[in-house]
Amino acid sequence: MDAYVSHDKKIVAFWTPKCACTAVVLWFYYNVLGHKHAKQDPRILLHKNKHLISFEDGKHLVENEKYTAIGFVRDPITRSASAFLSKFLYRSCGQTLLTFDSLEPFAKNLFKQYKQHNKIKDKEYFGFSFYDYLNIVYHLQNTGARINPHWNVQFSGDIDFDFLVRVESFTKDLKNVNQTLGLGNYIPREANKLKPSGCHKCEKMVDKEPSVKLLQDKLIVDKKSILSDECIGLIKKIYLIDFEKFNY
Repeated sequence: MDAYVSHDKKIVAFWTPKCACTAVVLWFYYNVLGHKHAKQDPRILLHKNKHLISFEDGKHLVENEKYTAIGFVRDPITRSASAFLSKFLYRSCGQTLLTFDSLEPFAKNLFKQYKQHNKIKDKEYFGFSFYDYLNIVYHLQNTGARINPHWNVQFSGDIDFDFLVRVESFTKDLKNVNQTLGLGNYIPREANKLKPSGCHKCEKMVDKEPSVKLLQDKLIVDKKSILSDECIGLIKKIYLIDFEKFNY
C-alpha cells in the first residue's frame, strides 16, 4: 500500500493499484483537498505537491499524530483478474495489448520473469494465460522476489483503520466517510471502459489460453471467463493474507 495525506485535515488514505485507485485520486484531490479544477492529471498534482507518502510514513502519522486512517481495499479474486485483463489484454481506452511493446514496463518485466522461470527461448511475443500469470506471481512470492504492486498483496502491515472502503460497496462506504468526516458529497463515478472494436464476447472458460491468442481470436474476455476453480484456488493461496486481514 501507498497513501495520500492531507496534513490540514489530518487524513491518510491508503490504497493499492487495482483498488479503484483512479477514483481514490479524484476523491482525494477534489473532496479531501477541496480543489475545484485541475490544470493537469490530479494524480500528477498529488505526487508533485508531496501528498503521496509511503505506507510506513502514513502508519506513523496514524499511530503517533492521530491522523484518520482510511483504507481502500478490494476482493483479491476480482482484483487479480482485473490486473491481468487490464495489463495484458485491454487498456481502458479500448486498445488491445497484442505486442510486447504495447505493454507497460512492469508488465514487460513480469513476462520476462515468466519466460526465464519456464526456460522459454522463443523470441516471439505470445503472451501468457491467466493461469500462467498467477503461477509466476506465486513463484515470485515463494522465492521472496520483488513483486510489482499491481499483482502484489494489498496488506502492507497492521494498522487500525478508522474506515475501510471496499470496491464492492464503494459508493455506500465512501458516502459514510464523507458524512462522518464532514467532507463534501463528491463520489467519483466509475469510468466507462471502451470495448475493442470488431470483437465478440467470450462465452467459454479461457483461463489457460494465452493472451495473444485470445486477442487474435477477437474475443472480449471478462472476469468470469478466466476465474476457473483452479485459478481461484491459486488466488486464495497468493492473497491469503488479504482474505484474512480484510475479511474477504
